[in-house]
Amino acid sequence: MSVSDQTLQNSASQSESVTCPSRRSFQTACGSKVRGYDRRVFHQYYEELCARRGLLPVACCKGQCRNGVLDLNADRVGLGHWGPLLSALCADRSLEHITIRSKHHNKKVIQSADTKLKTMAVSQRPVLYTQYVLSLLMDALAGCVQRNCVLVSLELESLPLDKETLGPLVQAMKGCRTLQQLSLQGCPLGDTGCELVCATLRNLPSVVTLNLSRCGLSSSGAAHVASLLEYQKIQRLNECWRHSLRYREADLDAIQGLRRVTLNGNMLRDEGLARLVDAATDDLWLRALDLQHCGLSDVGVRQVLELLQYNTSLAIVDVRLNTAVSAEMLARVMKQLHTNHAHHDPQYDWWPVKALRPIRKSFSQSLQLKLEKKSVCDFDDQRNSSDLRLKKCTASSGKNLLPSQGITLRDYKQLEEQRDAALLQLRMLEAQLQQACKERDEALSMVNELLAGQPQVPDGLVLVPPDMLLAMEDILKMAQSNGFSKM
Repeated sequence: MSVSDQTLQNSASQSESVTCPSRRSFQTACGSKVRGYDRRVFHQYYEELCARRGLLPVACCKGQCRNGVLDLNADRVGLGHWGPLLSALCADRSLEHITIRSKHHNKKVIQSADTKLKTMAVSQRPVLYTQYVLSLLMDALAGCVQRNCVLVSLELESLPLDKETLGPLVQAMKGCRTLQQLSLQGCPLGDTGCELVCATLRNLPSVVTLNLSRCGLSSSGAAHVASLLEYQKIQRLNECWRHSLRYREADLDAIQGLRRVTLNGNMLRDEGLARLVDAATDDLWLRALDLQHCGLSDVGVRQVLELLQYNTSLAIVDVRLNTAVSAEMLARVMKQLHTNHAHHDPQYDWWPVKALRPIRKSFSQSLQLKLEKKSVCDFDDQRNSSDLRLKKCTASSGKNLLPSQGITLRDYKQLEEQRDAALLQLRMLEAQLQQACKERDEALSMVNELLAGQPQVPDGLVLVPPDMLLAMEDILKMAQSNGFSKM
């Protein structure tokens, strides 16, 4: 081989090594660091992609994701920033908690903006509410959930998701065995979307907490959730039976499955509550059931009381902010919960009381929500003096019995003891007063008999000596002269 041919071969090999990106991408995907960043680590890869395009990283992505947490306000992300963000999210293997939230939960998705060019023309609302960006976001989340082996929590708050949009993510969740918390709060899923989520969670026992607040559910959605609880209950009983073989005791806490279900802000009514109560009657694993602002009444809450008398595993059944539930019925529920768990340390906290609103669909529903909110605001003004006294108590320790009023379980118990002691003291004073009145009547009758000249000596009375009778007669005469006998 001549020198010129060898030179041409070396130059061709060098140009091939420079222009071929397959080896570099393969090394990056395998985890090797190229130019100081790792593609599998979100913040490193995201900053590198932004540097390539001459962009500044979004502040929330740059600050928090170094600790394995991504808390993103999707309304503030422009169209130019979504590309690097979604590419880094799809390739991520390091995030443990992902939260993507929006504040425009009443807006609808622009279905016509399904391309980048059409999305650039949208200016009245965030680009998240376009079909183009929303589909790319769900595909990126699906890729992250499918490949990430450390993901623990996924929260999508007030995103415009429905059954069709949620499909790729739900399909990817079937292979995620590390996910423990799933929150779709404020997403307009409806009953059909709830059915899809519950069908996926049937075979995903690693999820411990499910939040479907303000998702537009009705009694049919509550039936889907109840069906999920019943299915997991059967699976848990089978696993508990396997653990109890060969005379062993099954550890209930070691068996996976849902422990808390939050359905605040959905119009479930008493019909949906009845389905949930039937599913939780003999469930030994469910610990908390949140039902704030669900259109419940005293009829449905009475079923909750029967449930708590039978199932003592439930530590929280939150039925506050239901305007048709009386204060007396609410106090009975709280007292029963305190009786069941008086000697147990609380594992779950009560949800804070907020003005939760279901997704409004018509003017009549919005008017009804305004009336309900007004009745909730006037709730404290309608209480009697005893409730007002309870409201002034401060939470010193322990978990709140009535968190909306700042009353603790210990304060409630102390007030009951003080009331019982006061009633006992009042009864004693009444008995003493009756005895004093009786003695007064006997003394007056004896005096009248002596004045009439027919004294009757009662048993045990010591007779007065004769020398003192004259003095007593003088005293009686003086009393007669003063009109004492007329009393």
